[in-house]
Amino acid sequence: MADGGREHAVLWTVRELEQLSQGKWLRKPGADWNPRYVRRGPKHPGWLSDAVIFVRSIGQLQTIAKLEPELKSAPAGCIVVPNSLSTSQYCPAQIPILVADSHPEAIMALAKVARERNHGDFVVVTGTVGKTTTRTMLTHILEKHGATGTNVTNTYVLQHVASTHSNLRYSVFEIGLGQGKESFSDLGLLICPNVVVLTQLGLAHLDAVHAPSDGQALTTDEGLKLVLQHKLQLLEGLEPSGTFIANAEIPFFDEIVSNLPLGNKRMISFGDHPRSDARLIEILSKGKGSLVTAKVRGRELQYFIPLPGRFMATNSLAALLAAETLGIDVSEAAASLSDFKPIGGRAIVKNLTIGGKRFTLIDDSYNATPLSVRASFQLLQDLAPTGMGRKIAVLGDIAHLEGLSSSLHAGLARDAVVAGVDRIYTYGSEMLHLQCALPENVAAGHFTTKCELVERLISDLRPGDVIAVKASMPSKMGTLVRMVRNLADALPRSTADSRV
Repeated sequence: MADGGREHAVLWTVRELEQLSQGKWLRKPGADWNPRYVRRGPKHPGWLSDAVIFVRSIGQLQTIAKLEPELKSAPAGCIVVPNSLSTSQYCPAQIPILVADSHPEAIMALAKVARERNHGDFVVVTGTVGKTTTRTMLTHILEKHGATGTNVTNTYVLQHVASTHSNLRYSVFEIGLGQGKESFSDLGLLICPNVVVLTQLGLAHLDAVHAPSDGQALTTDEGLKLVLQHKLQLLEGLEPSGTFIANAEIPFFDEIVSNLPLGNKRMISFGDHPRSDARLIEILSKGKGSLVTAKVRGRELQYFIPLPGRFMATNSLAALLAAETLGIDVSEAAASLSDFKPIGGRAIVKNLTIGGKRFTLIDDSYNATPLSVRASFQLLQDLAPTGMGRKIAVLGDIAHLEGLSSSLHAGLARDAVVAGVDRIYTYGSEMLHLQCALPENVAAGHFTTKCELVERLISDLRPGDVIAVKASMPSKMGTLVRMVRNLADALPRSTADSRV
């Protein structure tokens, strides 16, 4: 949980942590102990210095033993271990140790108390694509109006709720499928948000929403409805006077509007559709980003965002609606997006030169769904090639599509043709279905190693090409992006590392 107000508030006292975890201190903290976060497992030395870390395995203890020598100051955090690990040789020598067996229950207890004692505004952002960008845009806006907390990942949401300081004015949580064992209903009822934002709906994490009992594969509509059903469970916890903000272009939008038992809660929308409360009117490429013209709740706005394409502009509308719902002037909120910092692996555009050939590389490698791959095709249209350049996509597997995987990968061929993509390189067993479905003039080849793909991509390179890299996280296509960047000729930072 990142925020701008933790240094003035105590997250958990020694006694609170002991009571809520029903544990016992093996080594008590010192007088100035003041953890800032709750974590599940260790990751780097910084966590040891300021977090309550719940440790569940000997492997995690071994990691802590390796990290402990890197501590540069007295630890302000602690580890929580089950009784079975309390006598391990790998227990740290200087970090406080609390022994408690019921870790999931302890984290839930901490989360409940953290939520109850915070009287600020809570926003939950969900959807298939656009969650992280929308969350970070909204956080960027809110930080200018008060101490704001947000989760840096959408996994293990409970630990982020348990890290919520009582003095935060705003808390923004991103929740996705595959986020942990807690249901969307459980998380909604725990967080009790003032605002729920649904960015866009597509097929993703079908393994988390569907357990086939008869061997029958889902249809596309069945999969979409299951994903939607899970995400709408968040509304069970929406405050009685809360607001549900949804993308007007999501499938089954009319069905949602007519069937949701909102009571005194209200529903508003954003997108291209004329019915949208925040409607995108026009987007123009400008310098390092986009000049957006929109109508938000009857007010026409023009503002700049340092991100390319219609998809990112739509995300900004969701953030503006949420900010306005929380009482922030929408014109001021829109203006504040001009200095928003793009997130790595999400539509980061870099102008590079290799062998004298200048081209544009779009690093959109963080994650992928069929819907976000189509958005990547749209981005290739928005950032038009120059000269004899072409629109090129480099695609890795889309994960978690269960029995629909082969048909959904192959079905992207039609979208690529409609979007006018000139060449597509593929990597991974599932993307082979797409490569085989492409027209001969678009199919650029399927590769089993990133090195071979990069070698072919660079040998085929033309000046003016625009290349988008997209895949799910397991494909690790960020590695391929780094390989291409490492081959690039040295350019002044203003051109070689421009972000739009």
